[in-house]
Order: sequence, then C-alpha cells, then structure tokens
Amino acid sequence: MTIEVLKLLAADILSVIPAGVTVLDADGVIIAVNPGAEQIMGIRARDVVGLRFLDIPWRSLNADGQRASRESHPAIVALQTGEAQAGHIIGFQRDRESPRISWVVVDSRPIRARGAAPDSLPSGVISTIRDITAQREAEAALRQSEARLAYALEATADGLWDWSISTDEVYYSPQYFRMVGFSPGDIQQDLPSSFSRVHPDDVIRVSAAVDRHLHGVTPTYESEHRIRTRWGGWIWVLDRGKVVSRDEQGRALRMVGTHTDITRRKATEEALRSSEERFAALAIQAPVGIFETDTEGRCIFVNDRFCQLTESTPGLAAGEGWVSLIHPDDVTAMRAEWVRSMREERGFRLEYRMRTTSGQTVWVIGAADPVRGPDGSMVGYLGSVIDITQQKRTEGALREALYSAEQASRAKSVFLSRMSHELRTPLNSIIGFSYQLLKNRSQALPAMELDWTERIHRNGQHLLTLINDILDLSKIEAGRTSLEIQLVDIGTLAGDVLSELETQVHPGVRVDHDFPAGLDPVSTDPSKLRQVLINLLGNAFKFTRAGSVAIRVIHEDRTPVAIEVRDTGIGIPRARLGVIFEPFEQGDSSVQHRFGGTGLGLAISRSLSEYLGWSLTAESDEGEGAVFTLWFRQLDADGRMKAEALAPG
Repeated sequence: MTIEVLKLLAADILSVIPAGVTVLDADGVIIAVNPGAEQIMGIRARDVVGLRFLDIPWRSLNADGQRASRESHPAIVALQTGEAQAGHIIGFQRDRESPRISWVVVDSRPIRARGAAPDSLPSGVISTIRDITAQREAEAALRQSEARLAYALEATADGLWDWSISTDEVYYSPQYFRMVGFSPGDIQQDLPSSFSRVHPDDVIRVSAAVDRHLHGVTPTYESEHRIRTRWGGWIWVLDRGKVVSRDEQGRALRMVGTHTDITRRKATEEALRSSEERFAALAIQAPVGIFETDTEGRCIFVNDRFCQLTESTPGLAAGEGWVSLIHPDDVTAMRAEWVRSMREERGFRLEYRMRTTSGQTVWVIGAADPVRGPDGSMVGYLGSVIDITQQKRTEGALREALYSAEQASRAKSVFLSRMSHELRTPLNSIIGFSYQLLKNRSQALPAMELDWTERIHRNGQHLLTLINDILDLSKIEAGRTSLEIQLVDIGTLAGDVLSELETQVHPGVRVDHDFPAGLDPVSTDPSKLRQVLINLLGNAFKFTRAGSVAIRVIHEDRTPVAIEVRDTGIGIPRARLGVIFEPFEQGDSSVQHRFGGTGLGLAISRSLSEYLGWSLTAESDEGEGAVFTLWFRQLDADGRMKAEALAPG
C-alpha cells in the first residue's frame, strides 16, 4: 500500500471520527483538522492547516477559569516534552460575539517514527478533543442549585434528609444536627435509628404516613411529630418529603425531605387552645351576658346568662333574632349606633332597654369590641350586656329625692326671704323702744329694771343680726340676690372697711395694711365685696387679743389678684378647716361660748364669693392665727387658678 493510499485512508478515518482530532508536525505546524474538530472548535480546516499552532491567537481558560497561555496547551507540551498529556480541560470562546464559554477535554500523544528511541523528540502530535460544555454547564447548574438550597435551608433553619430506601441509609444536613444537638458520629444514620428518636406516641402515625406515600396513596409525605434531642427533651417538627426516584416496577428507591422546628408554633397553639377553653368556660359561667357576632352583626353565640337575662334561647337570639329582644322605643337608636360602630370598625357602648319574652323591661349596658384576624381585618364583634335595672331604679329614686330636697330647700329659702319684713318689724320695735328707755335711764328707773332693759336691747340686736345673716344666706341659696357690677378700686374699698371696723380692735393689737396705689380697678359688686371683707376683718379683730391683724391686696403687675386677711389670733384646728364655711359652724364648740357669733359669717362670705365667681380659702392651725384669702379668680380642686376669671376693668 503506497504512502498516498495510506494518507487517503487516514483522512477518511479522521472524517468519520465523532471526536475532534488535530495533528501537528515536529515544528508545531497544523497539518490536519478533522470535521469533528471544526464543529467543536468553531474553525475551518482550510483557515488553520499550514499555520504554526503558536501563531494562532487562541484565547483559552484553564479548568479553574483562569487565563491559559498557548505554551501550556497539551499539544505543545507533548511536542516539547515527548510525553503524552491526558484529560486537560480547556475553555474557550467559540463565538466572539457571545459570552458563552465552551469546554473541551484534550488528550495529546506524541508521534514518533517507527524504530525511533522512546526518549527521542516526536515527529508530531495528535490530539483528540471531546466537547464537555453541556456537562460543565449541568455541573455548574447543579452546584448553583445546591448552593441555593443550602442558603434556603440555612435561612429557614430547616434540616435536610435524604433516604436511600434500598440501603436504609439516611443523609442529614448540618442544620438537622444543629436542630437536635447531635453530631454526625453520635447517631446511626439509617431509618431504624431515625425512628428510634421519634416520640413513642407518634411512631405509629409517622410510619403510616410514610407507607401511604411510598405506595402512592398520597402525593407527598407530611407529618407533625416529636423527636428526641441530645439534651433529652423533645422538639416538635414538621416533617415533609417526597419520593424522587422509583424503579421500573414503581418501587420507591429514594426519598428526600426536610425537618422544620415548629416547637414554638405548637406551644403557641397549645396556649391558644387553653385560652379558648378558658374563654369558653368563662363565657358559660360568667355573671354577665356575652355575645358574639359576625361582620354583618348577625349573632353567632350567646352564653347562658344572656339567655337568662332575656328569657330567650340561643336559637331565638341567633342571626337577626337579637333585635326582637330590644325594647321597641330603643331599637332605632341602638341599631343606628351599632351600624356606625361596625362601619367604622370601632368599639360600641350604649345604655338601652331589653324586653324579655315575658314582656319585662331590663336596663342593660351593652358593650362590644371588634375581633380581628391574623391579618388585622375585622372578623366580628365580641361583647357583653350587664343588667343595670336596679341601678336605674336607684338612680331614679335618688333623682326624686334630690328634687324633693331641692324643692324643700328652695321653699324654705323663699319663705325666709319673704318673711324678712315680718321678722324685722317687731324686732326693730323692741330694739327701738329699749334704746329709748336706756336713753332715759336718768329718770329714776330702778337698777334691776335698767339691767333688764339693757339685756332686752342687747339680745334684740343679737337676734336681728342672726335673722339678717339667715336671710342673707337664704337669698343667696334661693337665687334672689342681684348683682350691681361696677368698677371698684379694691384698695379704697378695703381701706373704708378697715376704718369702719377699727373700733373693734382690742387694745395692744397692731393693724397693718398694704393697698398699693395705681392698681387697675376690678369689675364687681362693691356691696357684696364689702360684706365679705367686713366678715373677714370682723372675725380677725374678734379672735385676736394680742399680736397683729394685717390686710393686703395681692397683685401681679397692676392687676389685683386677691385680698388677704392675716391675724395672730386663736387660730382654727386644722381638722376643722373643711367645715368652717358650713352654716352654724365655728372653730370648735368653745368659740361660741367665749366669743359669741352665729357661725354664719364665713358661710355667707363663701357663698357671696362664689356668687361673684371668686374663691375664698383658709389656712390655719390652732393657736397659730389664720389667713383668709379672697381670690378674684376661681380655683380648681388642687388650689390652682382657673384660666377663666372675672376680668379686671
């Protein structure tokens, strides 16, 4: 067979080989490229045959993706070393317009002439090329998929298991071992060992669920059960899996799945179940009526107390039936408020009447709040009805009693007010005639009769003062006192009162006053203010036998704020400060015997102050004197000035 024939035969053989084949001569010149190499490499033989391999601008990558030099190509290495190069993975960009990398495995063997020494330089190199691009891409996709699964399992804290059914071997992921606390060497990784860690009460149920899936009864396996941990306790897991491989007869070969720790969820469910049981027991035994509705206001539950209260049954109250239990006169208002509450998804509270099936009327307080689902949306209302019938009866009786008392008090005040003339006329006569007799005492009245006359005159004046005080207080209470508002100079009026009462000052008592000039006038009734100051200063002078009495105007800038009367007299027991403004009350029981008085002055002063829109306060303790302050503004419960006040003129 001639050389030419052999060359033709070799060319035919190369053309039918599916793998790529290239041949270099001793100088590294490409002398042959078969069709397989053309297809794999994306080249044409006529473009590269006759060129030196190293002169072609190959751009290739190593198996690790790093850039490879042309000198490191296995064909060049085999040519230079004379040693065969096998299994070299090379990546290259077949299409310069596409970023896709093609991958091949290259085997290069040196060619030596027959009879040449094994260590002699080869006369050429033949290389075979296999396309593994699809394999590499599949491997990369698998690695990416496994990485994603690992990330997902790590993020969800799920443990992965893979069961080889034919061998009973089970693979567990690291997360599974972290979940149960074991290390891979602590346990047998097979099915019997896995079932040994399942709670005894759950084993039969878990085994049945696995068998149903293995035999195709269920599309997937799923079970919630307990497994033992390394620490001796139990955790709840959601165990899910699926057969991923079966043989030709349909027998399961491989099954994979996950373990999810649901211990907290189970604890929450148990707490919720216990709570629901407690609520159910409470709802049944509660002393108040309890009801539940849907989002449309239809009743879906009432407890026993609700039925007792209305003499009805759960069936009668169900749906819209509860409306028939509302008193006819209250239905419209009650339903309107109920509809508004539901529309605005807010709480409901209303007092209304219910009518029992026997026709009795029951007053109740109905209250309900929205019940919301896990997503926050309203799913209905839960509420209660409390029987307040007795409370309503008591309130009615109290209102009637209060009305009667107010009417009686008003009638008393009106009576006393109208009797002022009839009471004062005879008293004025007694006082006047006794005064005339005393003026004529030089006309030989016996000493005893003169003493009787003085007693008549003195007691008549005392009685007139008492009647005047009672009548003044009655007028205020009856609302028959009128106000004549004027602009009043507080300092001038206080000075006039002080001058008027100076004769009442006991010897040795110092009187101080502070009436700054230039203060703004105050809009008030001067006669009423004068009466209050007379009572306050009169008391101070009466009860102070030594020391001092002081009166001053308190002001802010030019605005009068209050008048203060301070003394160093006998004082008032602190425990009595709460009652001294009540009619006929004094510091203690001995005051009247020692100093006299009716006990009405402070009551009148407080009433007049409030009538003017002001406040009168007292500070004192027994033996330490007293301070009375007339504030030109109303005070709140804590003694602070309210914002509203009788404005200065």
